[in-house]
Amino acid sequence: MPSLDWNSDRYKNIGKDETCNNEDIVKTSLTNTDFLKIVDDGKVYYGGNQNWFQKYTQSFGGCGPTAAANILAYMAMTDPKFAKLYEYDLKNITKADFVKFMEEVYKYVTPLEVPVFSHMSDKKGKQAGIPSLGITGLAAFAKGVEKFAKSRGIKLKAKWSGEKPTFDNAVSYIREGLRKNRPVALLNMFNPVSMQWSDPETSKIKSMTYERHWVTITGMIENRKTGEVTLEVSTWGGKATLSFNELYNNMDWNEMIFPAGIIYFE
Repeated sequence: MPSLDWNSDRYKNIGKDETCNNEDIVKTSLTNTDFLKIVDDGKVYYGGNQNWFQKYTQSFGGCGPTAAANILAYMAMTDPKFAKLYEYDLKNITKADFVKFMEEVYKYVTPLEVPVFSHMSDKKGKQAGIPSLGITGLAAFAKGVEKFAKSRGIKLKAKWSGEKPTFDNAVSYIREGLRKNRPVALLNMFNPVSMQWSDPETSKIKSMTYERHWVTITGMIENRKTGEVTLEVSTWGGKATLSFNELYNNMDWNEMIFPAGIIYFE
């Protein structure tokens, strides 16, 4: 593995808060403004993309493993005690290397695949039935990430919150993770919210609906006057923003069966 200069500003293990000209607006973010800069043939990606998986079933339900790969690679890049998590070049993260890494992580952070439909989908290269149910809970996600780290000789533990699941406590938890320079995984099941996504292939901003999907939180903007909280996330290889208020307020009875959740590791 290439040596890294851990004294470089790029690798300082402290998240940051920024106050805008309007003192009511505060942004908390990871130290790396580019998050996980992945390069390929002139294109620059903001983290990985589940569509890079080789098999259709993997790409269909692979948002969880992709979020895990994002988090693990970022921690390897920014903290020397976690460097062995990513065994490729951390100074120049290429798409080819990151795809290999995603495949390695998938073996541990593994979605629930539906045997018959997954086989048919992989054979046809398109969807047949429901080939994968993805990873539908925090516990399975956290256990897989911890097992992957252990396979690399690294002790990594999920930071579980003992607080009541309120909006304010969730915001505090995300802020805490980002201040520690730890990306935060976010799972949203059946709570559709609007999301503005920057397509890394075209650089165009696209409006879409976010649900049944894992993303990686890289920043948070709080308007302390209005109470509005905006999340900056990595998904499908690009940067996106969404309203955490809208996400939280959309939660309904489905949450009793398929709870949304947030988790980071240390």
